[in-house]
Amino acid sequence: MGSTVLSRRAAVRGAVWSIPAVTVATTAPAFAQASGSMALTSPVATYGAPDTLTFSANVEGAPAQAGVLTLRIDERHLFGSVSIASGAPGTVTQSPDGSFTLTYPGVTPGPFTTTLDLGEDTLEGLFRGYRGDETTLVAAITPSASEPVGALTNHLGQAEIDPVGATAAWTSYTAVRVEATGLRLTAQPQPSVGRLRLAVTVPTAVYNNPNPPVVSDLAPGWMVDPLNVVRHWGGGWTLRFVTTQEAHTSLTGVASHRGPGAFGVTLTHDSTGFFESGRFPIDVTSDETAFGWGEDASKLVDQAIRVDLGPRPAPPEG
Repeated sequence: MGSTVLSRRAAVRGAVWSIPAVTVATTAPAFAQASGSMALTSPVATYGAPDTLTFSANVEGAPAQAGVLTLRIDERHLFGSVSIASGAPGTVTQSPDGSFTLTYPGVTPGPFTTTLDLGEDTLEGLFRGYRGDETTLVAAITPSASEPVGALTNHLGQAEIDPVGATAAWTSYTAVRVEATGLRLTAQPQPSVGRLRLAVTVPTAVYNNPNPPVVSDLAPGWMVDPLNVVRHWGGGWTLRFVTTQEAHTSLTGVASHRGPGAFGVTLTHDSTGFFESGRFPIDVTSDETAFGWGEDASKLVDQAIRVDLGPRPAPPEG
């Protein structure tokens, strides 16, 4: 089993990630609006927790004039599905690349509002979006002689899990059992996430020990992280584990969809290094790689989780 020496922070999760804002690119009046043309002004796009998006604007044009407004979501696979929940009636077209175009015919001058339902409230179709630093929605109305203009909106907060409790205890002279509870999304509606990821960082008595611990008795619902089995960071080992369930949501009302709740693993080291007694961290993040995010991206609010490993038991006789 290979290893890479790096900082503990990089071994656990890498760069801090935050849910981005939304940028709306829309048509605004030209310096001299052409006769018979229409325009959009004062565009606003707002996420509604946890899975709606409302777009509003003011439509300018001649009295009794009617046009066609289109709203494009060009970023691929940002939302599993999009439907019009309320406001102006229209149609939704999904492209094979995962982008969406919404078409609203018969739009007349005055206030325009549409509210979109993002993703289906099932484990397979839940809303997993918020990719990139910004999300750009492109709105246009025809007939028009306008140039696009952007409007930035506030972002949603990150998802939260229940308060995590964790323990670490020796089970033999060379083995440590690490257990944790609270590893599930809180029950209130909130953004859904990918796999839950738990990283255990255990210091060793020998610096740069090349021999990683052996993993056994892993709790149900968890597996060793296939992207990062074990990472060596000089003073110890960081071992990462992820849930076997690919995504987690509180939108379905099914408790098991929120996460497994409990975690446990036994780590056994040989006499070349031994674990060192003391306090060490457990980091809980989310793994969004299945949905096109980078390995270091996480959609969970951090919790400062620390466990205390007591003195090593006496060696076996003989």
